[in-house]
Amino acid sequence: GIAMGKKNIRKKRTHVPQVQEIDNSIPKTLVFKRGTVGNTVKELITDVRQVMLPFTAPKLKERKSNTIKDFVHVAGPLGVTHFMIFTSTDLGTYLRAARTPAGPTLTYQVCSYSLVSDVKRIQQRPHSPGAEFKTAPLLVLNGFAGVDKKHVELMKLTWKDMFPSLPVDKVNLENCRRVVMINYDDKTEDIEFRHYLVTSSVAGVNKNIKNVLTRKVSDLSDYNDISDYVLGEAEASESDVEDDTQITTEKTITKSVSAGKTKDGKRRKKQVTQTITNQSKVRLQEIGPRMSLRLLKVEDKLMEGEVHYHRLVQKTSEEIALQKQQKEEQKRLKEQRRKEQEQRIKSKTGEDDDEDSNDGDDEASGSEGEDNIEWYRREVGQEPDEETKEALRQAEPSGGPGRDQKRFQKKRKQGNDNRNTNNKDNKREPPNKKRRFSNSGKK
Repeated sequence: GIAMGKKNIRKKRTHVPQVQEIDNSIPKTLVFKRGTVGNTVKELITDVRQVMLPFTAPKLKERKSNTIKDFVHVAGPLGVTHFMIFTSTDLGTYLRAARTPAGPTLTYQVCSYSLVSDVKRIQQRPHSPGAEFKTAPLLVLNGFAGVDKKHVELMKLTWKDMFPSLPVDKVNLENCRRVVMINYDDKTEDIEFRHYLVTSSVAGVNKNIKNVLTRKVSDLSDYNDISDYVLGEAEASESDVEDDTQITTEKTITKSVSAGKTKDGKRRKKQVTQTITNQSKVRLQEIGPRMSLRLLKVEDKLMEGEVHYHRLVQKTSEEIALQKQQKEEQKRLKEQRRKEQEQRIKSKTGEDDDEDSNDGDDEASGSEGEDNIEWYRREVGQEPDEETKEALRQAEPSGGPGRDQKRFQKKRKQGNDNRNTNNKDNKREPPNKKRRFSNSGKK
């Protein structure tokens, strides 16, 4: 038979990767540390990143060499709106919540905290993480109403802007799986940070019936009838809903039903609207972490602006004006040093250019003009006038070695001189004669 050659079949690309567009309307937060912190604070950072999911970087790795400017440069293309920066000193742990790129910055003292592992350790039935971290948590602010203080109002707006807003008419209740509660105490001026899991189930249903519906039925060999299992522990199961919140939800659905037949024998359908009412019980289970925060300072910009509020330091109007004047003076000196540095760089580059040009241009410029004039005399046979001489001096070299050729010859000559000098200095001495050993001395 005749062997058929293989055809070169080019596989077309069926899957084109889609470029995900960045939604700037959704706030995104980076959680990281600055400086040296302990192992427990590192675990706290991991837990806070889990709280801010999915609009954060859970596997962010920072280096000691990274500066705040590095994070600011990254924040722009990624659409990051806030920073949560943890630091530690000998006095305690601190949290800075900053708005990028121009502030403000709020500095909190972390009075106490509990990790996710600590919260699970004290629970009888801890929750294992699931799909609840695929959606953003709900934010509940408590205790901020009626407080007429500027720093408290700014604190409220900062926490509110760190979480995405959920429109009530478009929100899907199935996506409301977590709750972050920020509670403000006006007497102590402290903030309590809590993180809860939202679970819901059908209300008014016996626990055993729920087990039958969810296929969690245990061994029924000891029961004569299914009713014994369903009604056996009815009184005990009624106590399960005492601590839970019951809510009523209404869902309107439209479906098509049969409305008889027409004269032609075809079936008729009509749209029927039906309202389904369900009662559910909602339970909150804490999943951690916990934090007790105390506001210390409010800065105007990103950790370098004017201080508008300080919990421990109270300044007069004269001291504030003096501080503002010092800030302006520092800014002016910084700008002056920057201009001086640019001027030194420009002058240095200009000197280097002059040195390079002086090596060949100054030495060859006069000789090139004279070479052109001599060439004119030789070729034309008469003396050029002044205008022609000036044109010949500015023209390109027409004969003899040009500028590039002379520069090459000069460098070549210098290289030969250096090579000859090195050869004279590095003359190798004749090696010493090797001593020969005989075996006569061996016995």
